Amino acid sequence: MTWTRVETTGTGPSARAAHGGCVVGERLVVFGGRDAQGRQSDTWTLDLPSSAWRCQGGQHAAPAGRSFNTLVALPGAVPAALSFGGMSTDGGALKHTLEVLDMRDFRWRTIDGATAGWPSKRFVALRTHTRTAGR
Repeated sequence: MTWTRVETTGTGPSARAAHGGCVVGERLVVFGGRDAQGRQSDTWTLDLPSSAWRCQGGQHAAPAGRSFNTLVALPGAVPAALSFGGMSTDGGALKHTLEVLDMRDFRWRTIDGATAGWPSKRFVALRTHTRTAGR
C-alpha cells in the first residue's frame, strides 16, 4: 500500500481532530470535530473526481458542534450520512441523538434516541458496512 498526497482546490476545513468522516457516493463528507477554536458544527464535502472542497453550511441549520462523533454512509436510494453520539459544545456532554444528512440538499434531521431505547450516550463508536454480492 502506498499513500499519495492529493492536491485539492477550494478552501477546505480547518485543521482538526476528532471529526466524523465517510464517503457517500463520490464525496468525502467531514462533519464536526475540534480545532483551535473548539468543537465545530460545520459540514464539508470533497468532490472526489474533481478534488474540490466545499463548505455545505449556511443554507440549513446544522446540528450542535461536536467531536468524537461517528459518521457513516447510509446505503440506499437516497444518498445520506448518519452522525451518532459525540461530545457536544455544551460543556462536553455526550450526545444521544442520530443526525441524518440528506446529501441531495444538505439538510440535517435530528432523531432523539433517549426515548427510543437506543444504546447509552457514547462517543468514538464504530460501524462498518460491507456490500456482498447477492445480498
